[in-house]
Order: sequence, then structure tokens, then C-alpha cells
Amino acid sequence: MKALKWLAVAFVILLALAVALPFLIPLGTYIPVIEKQASGKLKEPVKVGTLRSAFFPVSQLTIGNIAVGRGPDIQVKSVSVVPDLASLFGAVKVLRVIELDGVTVTQDALAKIPVWTKGDGSPAAVAVRRITFSDVTLKLKQGPLGPFEGEVRLAAAGGLEQARLQTTDGKAKLTAQPEKQDRYAVQLNARNWKLPAGPALVFDELNASGHATANDLVLLKIAAKLYGGSADGNASLNWQKNYRLKGDLTTKQVELEKLVSLFNPEVKVSGKLNSKSAFSSRAANAGQLADAMRLETDFDVKDGVFYGVDIAEAAKSVVKGGTKGGQTKFDNFTGHMLMERGAFRFTNLDISSGVLAATGNVDISPKKELNGKISAEVKAGVSLATVPLNVSGTVKDPTLRPTGAAIAGAAAGTAILGPGVGTTLGTKAGAFFDNLFGKKEEKPAEKKK
Repeated sequence: MKALKWLAVAFVILLALAVALPFLIPLGTYIPVIEKQASGKLKEPVKVGTLRSAFFPVSQLTIGNIAVGRGPDIQVKSVSVVPDLASLFGAVKVLRVIELDGVTVTQDALAKIPVWTKGDGSPAAVAVRRITFSDVTLKLKQGPLGPFEGEVRLAAAGGLEQARLQTTDGKAKLTAQPEKQDRYAVQLNARNWKLPAGPALVFDELNASGHATANDLVLLKIAAKLYGGSADGNASLNWQKNYRLKGDLTTKQVELEKLVSLFNPEVKVSGKLNSKSAFSSRAANAGQLADAMRLETDFDVKDGVFYGVDIAEAAKSVVKGGTKGGQTKFDNFTGHMLMERGAFRFTNLDISSGVLAATGNVDISPKKELNGKISAEVKAGVSLATVPLNVSGTVKDPTLRPTGAAIAGAAAGTAILGPGVGTTLGTKAGAFFDNLFGKKEEKPAEKKK
């Protein structure tokens, strides 16, 4: 009995010492040592604000206010480390969990992290089983991205078992797990989620799957529901040498008005969009991919309206010299679009409705200036002449004017034969000469190509 009593007393004393030890030994004296060792390992300045330990409810060490890099590139509000006490006397120290909270990572740091975490080939002295993180924000040059939370589970051999990253509101979740050597299967699922960078696209539903390596991400299948329609395709991003993005996308019955307004609020057009697109981009860093984007698509829009321009009225007012404003309703609008370096080229345009038939080509410069030509025919009982129209002005304030030859022909025909038939015949003659000379002007450019 006495032995048990003394054993109990000894245990209480040891327990009291364990609780009092952090207060008896100022852990702040170890901060310079930690900063020096971490800076030497990362080849970057490392600053630590606080250091404290606790034994209840579990034994853990907490490091606060960490800054890595000169920027700093990474800031962490706190890191808590929970060790496996049974491993402290072994060759390899096991950390059951590392908990990171309040993490801010700059865009420049993303390129440095793989270098910092690369091993030197020597046996690992520390093994980590699980890493959790909360309130993580990426500070990109276009703006902040996040916050995120998630965890990484590691196998006993050190390889990845599973990684999970999700938005704090739970609307989007990304998971990764080993698929084969140096390759991981990835899965993205999102509901009612807004794209965090670039155009503020809102997905009713988004599911994507594929694989990732240290050098690339390949999404073999992308399926989305958005703006009343759907989108399906694939995409790949490689960052081994610069950043290279490419993919294909097919849309069906997507409401065009809301979609277009996200890319350019000055453009007003409605209708249901069906399209087949191919996109690609190459840039020195991820932040430049959007500016270097090349998109080529064949499109078909049903039952829509062009706002700010009235093609039929411009064709009918050939004597007046064109119009501005109004709107054009159409049953079908098809064509081909090439977007590159902020400029748009629309070719093989074909617009039709019950009273209008129009074809042509239009360019939009990076400054949103319009330049092109449309041939329009308005049907009002008796078919009128096809009127060639010059497209000018800006996206916000477009202008349609009959070509000089068409105006001259219409004026001459009206003067000789009177309004109506005379105007129509004169317009046809003007259009004929306009097209004739227009073709001659195009030949040198074609030979030059």
C-alpha cells in the first residue's frame, strides 16, 4: 500500500512539473534557433512571432505569426504540431497532425513551394501523418482567391493517401488521390459556385475529373450546367516550361445575354447559344494566361435580339445614309468567331428572321472599335435590293451606314426613276459596283498571304 501511495504521489509531482514546465522554461529563447534553421533550409528569411506548448487536452507545440520570404511570400497566423509521444525516442519522429490556420500565400510563392518542399535524398528524420489547413487565401495579382480549407493525409511510407481542398462555404470541393506512380486522380465538384478568378461565371453545377502530375493537370471530362443550358469539354494545363493551356468546349442552349455581359457589359445581345469551341493560351506565368487566350468557335444563336443597332432600318434608309440605335430581332444567327489578344473577328455571319436576311464579317479591336461590312436584304411584301452596310463606331455605340456606292446608286436611281423602283434599281447597281471593286481590292492581300 505504501508503495502505491508513493507511486501516486510521484505521478502527481511529475504531472505538476509537466504542466508547470512551459512556464518555468521560456520557449521564446528557442525562436532564434528555429528561424535560423528554417531560413537555412528554405534559403529565404523566416520570422517567428510566438512559441508555446501545451500538454492538455493533448501534447502540442504552437508557433504563431510566421512569415516566410522577403515579401513576405507566405504568412501563417498559427501552426499547431501534435506529436506521437511514443515515437519521440525512435529514429524517426512522428507528427500525428500539423494544423495550419490563417494562411496567406502570394502568387510568387506558388512557384517557390515545390523547391522548398523538395527533399535532399537523405533519410527523413520526421514523418507527418496528416496536415489540416483553414482560412487559406491566395493573393493573386488579379485579386485574392479564397478562403479555402482542407487536409492532406500521408501514408506511413511518406506518400500521399488523399488530399482535399474546398471553399469555406462548401460550394466547391477538389480531391486528389494516388492513381499510379507520380500521378494522381483529381475530382472537382461544385454547386451554385462562382468562378473565383476571371469572368464571374456562376455554375449551377460543375463536375470535372482527370489526373495531375508535378508538371501538369489534365481534365479529361468537364460537365457543367449554367445559364439555362449546359457545357461539356476537356482542358489541360502544363507548367513545366512556361504555362500552356488548351481545351475544347461544347455549349447547348446557354442564355447568351447574361453570359456576354460578364465579358463585356457594353455588348447587348440575347438568345440561346449553341457552340463548338477550341481554346489555347501560353504565358510566362499563370496570371498572364487570360490575356494570351486564343478562342475559336462556330456558333448558332436562336431567337435573340441585337440591342443598339437596327440592321433592317439601316438597309431601308439607304437614301438617309444609315442609322444608329434601335434593335434587331432574329430567328437565327450563325457564324465563326476568332478571339485573340483581346481582338475579335466574326466571319461567315448569317442573320435571318421573317423580314431580314443579312450576311457579312465584322472585326472588334482591343479598343472595342468596330470595322466590317454587312449585306442586308429586307423583305416587306416585295423583296428589296441587297444593301451593303459599313459597320463602324464602337461596341457601345455602333453605326450602320450604306456604302458610298450604294448611297450614290440609290440617289441616282431615285432622281431618274423616282422613289421605290428607282431607289431599288439604283441600290442594286451601287451594290454591284461596290462588290466588284471590293473584290479587286482584296486580291493583293490574298496574294500577299
